[in-house]
Parts: sequence; structure tokens; C-alpha cells
Amino acid sequence: MTKELKGTKRIKQFDLFDDVSTDDLTTLVKHVTVDEPAVGDYIIHEGKLTHRIFLLERGLVDVFKQIGKRMVRINAMGPGDYFGEIAMVLNCPPTATVRAREDVTLLSIPEDVFMSFIHRHKNVFFKIFKTATERLSSTNILQLRHLIDELDFYYQKFLDVQKIWYFLPAELVARTLRGEMEEVRTGYIRNVTVMFLDLRHYTFFAEIRDPKLVLTTLNEMFREITRIITRHDGNVDKFIGDGLMAIFESDTTARKNASNALEASVEIMQFMSTFNSSRYRHHEEEFYLGIGLNSGEVVFGNVGVENLMMNYTAIGDVVNVAARLASHEQNNVIALSEDTYKLVYRKLKNYKLSKQAEVELRGRREPVTFYRVSGF
Repeated sequence: MTKELKGTKRIKQFDLFDDVSTDDLTTLVKHVTVDEPAVGDYIIHEGKLTHRIFLLERGLVDVFKQIGKRMVRINAMGPGDYFGEIAMVLNCPPTATVRAREDVTLLSIPEDVFMSFIHRHKNVFFKIFKTATERLSSTNILQLRHLIDELDFYYQKFLDVQKIWYFLPAELVARTLRGEMEEVRTGYIRNVTVMFLDLRHYTFFAEIRDPKLVLTTLNEMFREITRIITRHDGNVDKFIGDGLMAIFESDTTARKNASNALEASVEIMQFMSTFNSSRYRHHEEEFYLGIGLNSGEVVFGNVGVENLMMNYTAIGDVVNVAARLASHEQNNVIALSEDTYKLVYRKLKNYKLSKQAEVELRGRREPVTFYRVSGF
């Protein structure tokens, strides 16, 4: 077994990386350092920067908090746990001290490497964020009061973000926490694959059904669709009535972005087939989808009026074409632009494929060539 494969197997023991592919972990493993502190050794000192995250592979550690002049033990951790994430997420000094209760084995990853990694893997970022939230909220009132006093700005920043992050694109939350707002204000260009999803039969359903039932049904579908998109390293940019827009962006390759978007689209179609089968058995209306995918350069930034109403989103012709393809297409069909097709054509052997040449799309001057994918 190669050194990289052994390292990947060790990293895979941690639930944090359940949804990460072996190939991506192999790259991360190259930066992992193995440390073996002895009983009583201090691993992290409260208030002293370490610039690393630690994965506890073997042994037990104790977590202490400075309360006035006393050092109080507030937690204990064992194999499978990790620590150092709060300092990383909030960009502040560690909020507690960690000491080995027995001989331990730690896998540590440099901060810059890990932040780049979770930028590409949003599911890992959300797990980190959730753990940090739970650890901060689990302290008792006295500890929490001292914690607020000591963290001051950093803790308040965390609480503010915690309240609103569910309503914002994941990419914007991540950039806010990293202090990268200037790039968001001025706009920046990225090569991405854009997905537009258009839900069919919704207008009739909303007309004849109770509004609360409409909302519940819509959220039931979107909840699972969003999980699928996130699982394939995509971000939901916005929900648009009975549809949504998602962005597949990573620091790897355009081919990987397009492949992730295609795999997510196929899985969404398969989910809707199962969802509709259940509704049919219960004599309820069925729903259908149109999905459009397009790849290329877009501009990310805030659109709107500053200090009044702004929307962080991606704009450009690539986005417009994806939207038109989704609304133009037949039920339960994925429409790939020619740019996306060139990136994923090797993955289309098991599906029905037809080429649509020089098609005029509503609101666009130049006709486009695209490919219909069906037979999921």
C-alpha cells in the first residue's frame, strides 16, 4: 500500500470527510503531519495562535477554559474528534486550551491548506461550522459570559452570521468569514458550470391547492434537491419561485465542475421519479422538471442597492443561456450547452442523447446548439 493510500485511509476514519472522494483526500494527505504528544503535553494554548487543525486519531485529550484565575475543564475528546476549528472559522486565537490526558496520536493540517480545502468542499465547511456552533453553545452561562467578554468582536460576528447564514449562498458566508468582502463588492470572474432547474405543473398546482400545502410540497422537493446539489460540490445561488439556480465552482478543473453538475442533474431526475411514484400512489399531482446546464466564465458580485437591498449572485451570458435552456426544454430532460457537452460527453454513453442545432432561444440574438439528455 502506497504512503498516500495509507494516509488517505487514516483520514477517512474521521466523519468530517465522509463525503469527500479518495482523489481529493490524496491531495490533502500530502500536507498532513503526524504528531504524538505525551501525557500532560499541551497541544493548544488558549489565546495563542496555532494556524492548524488537529484530528485526534488515538488517545484522550482534555479541554480547559480560563475562568477568571482558574483553569476549568469543560470537555474531553477521543479518537475521531477534531479541534482548532473555532480559531480557523472565526479567524481568531484559540478559545480554549487542549492537553493530552494520555499518549495521543494527532494528524494536523496547516490552516491555509485546510481553508483552501473547505472552500472547495462546502459539505466539510458546514460540518466544521456546525461543530463550532455546538461547542460554543454547550458551555454553561458563566463560561459563556467570560467567552463573550474575551472574544468580544469575534464572538458577536459569529452570532450575527449564525442567524443569517441559512438565508445566504454558502459561498458568500464562507467569504464573509474569511474577510474577503472587497472582492465580493468589486466582482470577480470564475469559470463555472451553471444549473437552472424549472419545475413544471407548479402553476396549476398552486391554483387549486391550499397555499400552505403548496409551500410545504415545494420545500419538500427543494430540500432533497438542495442536498443532492451540495453533495456534488454545488451551491444553490437562489430559489426563483418554482425553480432554482445553482453554481458548480471549484479550484480543480472546468471538467470537474461540469461533471459534478451533470451527476447532480441525473440524481435529481431520479429523485423526482421516485417522488412522483409516491405521489401517484396517493392520488396526488405529479411534477416534472427541465434542467439547463451551461459552462464558462461568469462574474460573481453583489447586484442591487448598497445598504438597502443586494443580492450576491453570478451574472453573464453563461447564466442567461442556462436559464433559457431550462425553460425551453421538454419535461424530464437535461439540456446541455455545447460548452458543457464538450466537457462531459464521455459520461453520456448510458443515456439517450440528441443534438439540437442552431436553436433560437427567447431573448437571445444568436441561436445556440445544445444536447438533450434523457433516459435516466
